[in-house]
Amino acid sequence: MGDANTSGGFTMLDNGAIERSREVGPSAFLVYCAIARHGKRSWPGIDRLAAMTGLSPRSVRYAIEHLEKAGWLVVERQAGQKNIYVLPPIDSKATSCQPPETSKAMDCQGVGQPVAAGEATSCQGVRQPVAAEEDLRKKTQEKDSRKKTKRGCAAEVVFPSELSSDSFKEAWERWTAHRKEIKKSLTPSTIAAQLKKLAAWGESRAIAAIDHSIEAGWTGIFEETKTGANKNGKRSFPLGPGQRHASSTAKPGVF
Repeated sequence: MGDANTSGGFTMLDNGAIERSREVGPSAFLVYCAIARHGKRSWPGIDRLAAMTGLSPRSVRYAIEHLEKAGWLVVERQAGQKNIYVLPPIDSKATSCQPPETSKAMDCQGVGQPVAAGEATSCQGVRQPVAAEEDLRKKTQEKDSRKKTKRGCAAEVVFPSELSSDSFKEAWERWTAHRKEIKKSLTPSTIAAQLKKLAAWGESRAIAAIDHSIEAGWTGIFEETKTGANKNGKRSFPLGPGQRHASSTAKPGVF
């Protein structure tokens, strides 16, 4: 039986599978039951199994991989066609595992090794799914964190000792908010360069430069000059973004 209508009736499961369900964990066992509902040899699609179990397609694929490694499932892969799933007999032989605590991985010894189809598995032959799923979640979170850092303004900021006061941190928050408003998010390298330059200026001078740059609408931090207007009647700016007139006495800023 494959993807045929399986409504009604009942599903046959090996007693061994029920007695040893803790070895593969609740998610994998749920997928195992969904496959078993189609028969001992079937080919239900990933989306169908996901709909039946309430799991995501990614979780279903992980569960199938886990069941296969544990010897609970044989997968016959066919190029361009659906996989065929074969359920071998599950021995009811007791394992040496202790029942796992809620939401924690089973405390088993040994390195997980796959077992042959139809053979009994022991704790030493199965990688615990709870710990594996936790590893997967952590990797996903780290990946998302790296993406946010690349987009800017999500990088962790380490303030130099010269700029560790609450006053400067508040000024820096205003600066990052300004950059976000003008759609010029800060990158880690830009943050490091700006803080290094501001630290050399000192706290008071740095805060004044930040506020002045926000008021001027610049993308970089520059100090206010006192050179007045140039011959065209336009005020001179110290190399601010988009400014055509640079003051010869302007103090260099940072990007």
